[in-house]
Amino acid sequence: MGFDGYLPARKAQTLGEVGRGLGEVWRYRNTALLFIAPGGVCGAFLTFTTLWGMPFLVQQRQMSAGRASWVVAAMLVAFSVGGVLWGRVSDRLRRRKLPYLLGGVMMLAGFGLLVAWPQAPWSLLLLALLVSSVGSGGMVVGFAWAKESVPQRLAGTASGVHNTGVMVGALVQLPLLGWVLDRFWTGQQAGGARLYDGTAFQAANGVLLAWIALSVLCVLLARETHARPYAVAAAPG
Repeated sequence: MGFDGYLPARKAQTLGEVGRGLGEVWRYRNTALLFIAPGGVCGAFLTFTTLWGMPFLVQQRQMSAGRASWVVAAMLVAFSVGGVLWGRVSDRLRRRKLPYLLGGVMMLAGFGLLVAWPQAPWSLLLLALLVSSVGSGGMVVGFAWAKESVPQRLAGTASGVHNTGVMVGALVQLPLLGWVLDRFWTGQQAGGARLYDGTAFQAANGVLLAWIALSVLCVLLARETHARPYAVAAAPG
């Protein structure tokens, strides 16, 4: 329409400049900690809901495939609700660590039950799964937290690194749990599909529990930003 652009013209970054920015962002302590954290808090949730939760519910809890799929769907809804909830709480309190930490603790509690008492009463197990899912939604706080932990010119890079941590968690855990289950496989099959016993699922879920515990530790060690942009004069750390 002939109007001037609102944003000032910017020179496109070269590949070398992008690489230097990616290297620089790791100088700030929160970058590494917030890269690891979502791998457990969100990665474990994705690993359970996208693949290994259905076999667990069907083979160990003797649920029909249809009912098990509804449970997984409810977990996905709870995760979405948790993301909105933790985001609002974080902005209202102007704190990033506390909401993320509470979500991680909820994940620990839920998956702790899966490992310690996989045959718990159905109502208690469902509650644990939903609590874990709401807690997992706390990972959304990490996007704002990561951006506030570095100078503004690196905010997009830091956010991308955090998102990569989310994907790496699930990417590693999906085949890792399959390997653990196969290690405990007793030879049972049904229709060509392997059947795993309770010990196998306890071991697999134990891997997720350990990963979640590591994530919670990383959140504890990360520096609180109080929902404020990174101070330009501050030193990396």
